[in-house]
Amino acid sequence: MYATRADIEASQGRFLSLIDEQVADGHLPADAVDRALKGAADLIDGHIGARYALPLKAAVPMLTRPAVDIAVHDLAGTADWRTDIIRERYEDAIGFLKRIAKGEGSLNLDTDGDGAGENRPTPIVTTGPERLFTRKTLREL
Repeated sequence: MYATRADIEASQGRFLSLIDEQVADGHLPADAVDRALKGAADLIDGHIGARYALPLKAAVPMLTRPAVDIAVHDLAGTADWRTDIIRERYEDAIGFLKRIAKGEGSLNLDTDGDGAGENRPTPIVTTGPERLFTRKTLREL
């Protein structure tokens, strides 16, 4: 997973206390936060899997914020508390992931031997048959 409950608390503590009240009242399942974080991780993997080998070998801090925003968006929808700010943060997170998938951005995985560099996309190399028409063969005609 790219984010934890503590990450949600750090950025949106008040929201999380409201979710906990909904869990205590029985309106949400006890594992609602864990489910939302798992769903966010799956969504992120769906996007970055187009460019990087999964699972990632090292933690990628720049994926924490999108994971939190996606999880909060899902929790807010479940509790019917989705605001414009929550929706905008979700859309920004999805936009970021789409740019990564298209290759317009990078996760800045380093190649310092910690294994993270192994997640970089492998270049595609193609070969083909020898050329039929070269300058030499055309002169001989």
